[in-house]
Amino acid sequence: MKFEEITIKITEQEANTPVSNIALLMKIAAQQKNGYNIMLPLSDENGEIHITWGWLSTEIDKERNAFIMDYSSGLPDCGQVIELNLLSVEDMQKTISAMKMYQEILSLSNEDIEKYDRSSNWMFLKCYKSFRVKSNHENWEMKIIKMDCTEK
Repeated sequence: MKFEEITIKITEQEANTPVSNIALLMKIAAQQKNGYNIMLPLSDENGEIHITWGWLSTEIDKERNAFIMDYSSGLPDCGQVIELNLLSVEDMQKTISAMKMYQEILSLSNEDIEKYDRSSNWMFLKCYKSFRVKSNHENWEMKIIKMDCTEK
């Protein structure tokens, strides 16, 4: 797999408006051993997340170096299909617990973890969508569905 930048646009399905402060988990299959689950930066005020090859490669190397028995493939050896997951409240709680447990190994600050804890994921239904990397500059859209209840 090779690309320069992927832009992910997150919009609320019914109103077709951008959604900020959303956490997505990126799943990438590796050719050998385990695939990668990378937490992406939160969506910005335009509902966008920008991923560069360099950033993703660094995140995968951190993961691979921290857990050397679990991973062997680098980003160039990963598959072309990427799955994006909007995590549920329960999934976010588990992810935040894991972030705290491996905070030092993954070089995460308390502020980084707190940002994910304050994400807007609780307002939306859990969902996922798969994409195939085809070019150097990818533009993907992920429509998400707002829940009827507004209590966290």
